[in-house]
Amino acid sequence: MTWVDVAWIVVFASLLAGCFILSLRLYRGVATPLFFFAGGYCVSVILYHLRLFEYPDVSLTTHLIVMLSIAAFLLGALLGTPGRKTPHRHSDPGGLNLFFYATAVIAIIGWIIPLLVILGRYGTGHLLANLWILQYEFQMQFLGYLNLVGILVFPASQIKRKHGGLIWIDVVLVLLSLVGLVLAGNKSYLVYSLFGGVLVRSTNSADAVKVRHLVYLGVGVLLFFVIYNQFVDVLGIPQYPGSRIPAPLSFLERPYHYFTGALPAMEQIVHGEMPPRPVPGFVIFQPFWKVCGDLFGLIEPFPKVLPEVVIGPYAFNVYSFAGEVCWDLGPAGVALLSLLLGWALTSLQRRACEGGHWMGSMFYAVFGYGAVIAFFLYYYRFNTYFLAGYVVAAGMLSTWASSRPPRPTPSTSG
Repeated sequence: MTWVDVAWIVVFASLLAGCFILSLRLYRGVATPLFFFAGGYCVSVILYHLRLFEYPDVSLTTHLIVMLSIAAFLLGALLGTPGRKTPHRHSDPGGLNLFFYATAVIAIIGWIIPLLVILGRYGTGHLLANLWILQYEFQMQFLGYLNLVGILVFPASQIKRKHGGLIWIDVVLVLLSLVGLVLAGNKSYLVYSLFGGVLVRSTNSADAVKVRHLVYLGVGVLLFFVIYNQFVDVLGIPQYPGSRIPAPLSFLERPYHYFTGALPAMEQIVHGEMPPRPVPGFVIFQPFWKVCGDLFGLIEPFPKVLPEVVIGPYAFNVYSFAGEVCWDLGPAGVALLSLLLGWALTSLQRRACEGGHWMGSMFYAVFGYGAVIAFFLYYYRFNTYFLAGYVVAAGMLSTWASSRPPRPTPSTSG
């Protein structure tokens, strides 16, 4: 680690502290889109500059694009923040119970069926001895989307908790839905659901989510990653060459790689070393291209993951929100989309805090996670919009069904 690294650590630690203070003053809490977006980036850059891996150097230009993204998001957040406190409206829970129970049942069915199929194919003993099978075979075509909606169960439970609390069956359904997310073979599903719940809970009151809660959640997610990498995601690199992390703590190498690899990977985009995109807007319009290719067959289906780039002795295939937008639209696009995202998420947060229909809080949970994970990748892809579409369709149907007057019972009098 050089003095240049120390200087960048000081710069981004100052940005982190500034966004923390600003979140407290403007929004009376830290579980805000601004703090998650800026905080994730700042922690990622700080960890990178600890130089625990043999990453290539990251240029001044790449650092400035990251700072541009944070600054534009901050400006958008300020534009989405009203100049005066808006009155709290009565929150409408109509249809919430039906939405919660229906979604939980769909999610549980969505993981029980694939699990039974895999157990029938391999047997219980073989599966328990080879849990890595889940990562490659659990997400079956179409059935995977049933399990995917389980992400919404925990956030919905936090809204339900606000409107009268949870009963024991609600807790059981939440836990069963989370089990399905763990089995899904995708670490991000469980993290998505947990942070979605935190985002929703933060709108209940100013002090509903404190700093210590975020610390607990962060430690819990880290432990989940370590355990998951040990038993399920076992085909990764067991030891990173050139790692400066002590051998007894080698279990932290992959989490460190996840948290820091996007920055040096972004470096290759900034300097034009990436392969050309298959189509314009390859990342930004991924939901559209996926529908055209996978659903309608109008084009050849694109790969589900982005191209891998070499960052020292390692490989990485995500480049952070700023990096992936820069690949599509250049630095000006990074500024524009960061501005729009800051405004949109802060507006969603404000509306969820004010009350109104519970679907607004669910939208905040669905889209707000994109700010949490922005340091890692651009998350607004097909699955995110699928969840948003599910909230619209199931939410409207649940609200309509709950608002229908009960049928009159026939008179038994003669």
